[in-house]
Amino acid sequence: LSHTLTPEVLESRPRVFDPACGSGIFLVEAFRRMVRHQWAAQGGRRLNRRQLLKILEEQIAGIDINEEAVRVAAFSLCLALLHYQYPPEINTDRRLPHLKWMPEAERKQRMVKKSAARFFNTLLCANAFDVCGGKVPDEVRQSFGTGTATVVVGNPPWGDPRPRDESEKQAKIAVKDWCQRGNHPVGDKEMSQAFVYLTLDLLAAGGRAGLLISSGVLFKHQENSRAFRRAWLTAVRLRHVVNFAHVRHLFFSDDHRETEAISPFVSVVFEKKGANLSSQDDRFEYWSAKRSSI
Repeated sequence: LSHTLTPEVLESRPRVFDPACGSGIFLVEAFRRMVRHQWAAQGGRRLNRRQLLKILEEQIAGIDINEEAVRVAAFSLCLALLHYQYPPEINTDRRLPHLKWMPEAERKQRMVKKSAARFFNTLLCANAFDVCGGKVPDEVRQSFGTGTATVVVGNPPWGDPRPRDESEKQAKIAVKDWCQRGNHPVGDKEMSQAFVYLTLDLLAAGGRAGLLISSGVLFKHQENSRAFRRAWLTAVRLRHVVNFAHVRHLFFSDDHRETEAISPFVSVVFEKKGANLSSQDDRFEYWSAKRSSI
């Protein structure tokens, strides 16, 4: 995030989007960085409740196919919101906004019970590929569809994960269908490649992305993987890459996990080319993390 949400990017008041947000860890940290940046810009004056709510409503967005994960993400964002307020401020108005998108009929029902309820449409329980594929109401596409993000962050699925239930099976079918209809070649059914295409679809021209993805996006030699790289690197300016392959056992694994993450992965930061990026220098930083004896 430090390479993605730079001071210059934060100054532009970006809309940060995570298309596979899970429990919301990237969105929460993005929110915190936005708050801290604006705090510093105000000369150290704390943000009031109105300013905090404005960031949450206008600059944070996430999608996930797991309903429970979306609820956890909403809860985590509300905790982050409360963290930057003193108890007297919280007691003045204890109402929290509804962060999860809901249909108009449901919103009206809730308004009957609580007329002052606020609906931010920050989070959506859906398949992001269905959203960008137009298989959702127009209201949803306008908030979560093509070109709605200035920054995309996250840790989307890697490799070709086996579906655990029927909903995940249908989700994989939707990914394959979206890539085929968009003529997006994907090698070895690599989900990271599909999510890179999705990221480009979500980003406005000149937007920036910071993702943790399978290292196969850079190193796989199958023809479709090479075709993917040609399409990707033609459409973006790569800014920063960190290869974590040699230290992958140090991440996402501990004594409390049933399984270890052994797939090599990389961190990539890139910008979607626009009119102002078409002829820029294409050099980028490449780092490879190594274990040491220290």
